Amino acid sequence: MHVHIGPYSEKWAYHENLLPKYHKRLGHEVTCITSTLALSETGRIIVEPEKTFVNSEGVKVIRLPLSKFLPAKVAYRLGLIDGLGDVLRAERPDLIYVHGAGRLSNLELVRYLRECVKSHGKPILLVDNHADEFNSARNWLSRLIHKTLWRFVVKQLDTYATEFYAVNEACKNFLTKYYRVPSDRIEVLPMGGDPDWFSPQKRASVRRALEIDDEDFVMITGGKIDANKKTIELMQIVSKLPFDRVRLIVFGSIHESVRNKFNELLERNKERIRFIGWLSPRDMYDHFVAADLGVFPGTQSVVWNHAIFCGLPLVLRRWPGMVDFTLGGKYLSCLLIDDVFELESVLRRIITDSELYAKMKEDARKVRDFFSYEYIAMKTIEKVHPKSQF
Repeated sequence: MHVHIGPYSEKWAYHENLLPKYHKRLGHEVTCITSTLALSETGRIIVEPEKTFVNSEGVKVIRLPLSKFLPAKVAYRLGLIDGLGDVLRAERPDLIYVHGAGRLSNLELVRYLRECVKSHGKPILLVDNHADEFNSARNWLSRLIHKTLWRFVVKQLDTYATEFYAVNEACKNFLTKYYRVPSDRIEVLPMGGDPDWFSPQKRASVRRALEIDDEDFVMITGGKIDANKKTIELMQIVSKLPFDRVRLIVFGSIHESVRNKFNELLERNKERIRFIGWLSPRDMYDHFVAADLGVFPGTQSVVWNHAIFCGLPLVLRRWPGMVDFTLGGKYLSCLLIDDVFELESVLRRIITDSELYAKMKEDARKVRDFFSYEYIAMKTIEKVHPKSQF
């Protein structure tokens, strides 16, 4: 019996959804314990009822209420849910995977683990971390909380943990710097993609729907588009490239701060640039399959991981601690830029150098298997269930 503890939202493509799914396919009974807060399909936070159900993959999901002793927003930020210990005692897992080290409910988990040591034996505990200095510890108060409260919580988990995971090097460094978890206790376990959603045959139909010819060289970018994503600069560059068959697909939501400029560029370049709005994860995969190159010249995003899983060569902005999509330089699956001013020359080089692009495309296909949740799920349990097979 495997128990996953952390956020859970239907139809999303995160560790919290896909690791339980593929643990189940490995032949294990799996339960997800989560709160009543979730993300809608469009990314809004919604309140689900307190309930227990079995999802389409056969994974049992138990939604527990947030602590009634605190305002809902505070309880959510602290990760404090009611009844975790009782559910763990009922489920009696042999493996517990915690999605998010810094939550107060982890102290209730620690109490349960102490009981197990005294009675029937401690289950295997795996703990992952998605926090880094780009999304957490952004001001003095947050840094203080991480170095005191959350460090204390993680220290309690460390007593029982078999392994700590970090989704990239920046998250690994965060565990070491803020929580003092030894570096040799942490393994990088990147986010990846769901093989069930990968359909190479969708390339032709998506291109037809967007009125893009088979001979066109199609770039794609997207996400939550603000000034930091550098999408405006990419659109400006694409609009003036001297290649008739270049196209750019843009998907996602547009922040008000860049909306006017975005609409202006879109209006002026209707033939070359297509804006298709927000995409579900499954639709995003179909559009990655339809493209020839992913271009993400701004802030890092898990969207990059999904793109590389789809076998799409990439141009990315270099970020400290980012996932290494070249696997130590073994593959030329992506090219990195340090500044958006390098972008035009890099795109020109890729478009005009057929040997370079062929190498990127071939290597992206080789790398994609390492970012499949089939492979990632196997890695999380290979040390504790070495004979597991698909």
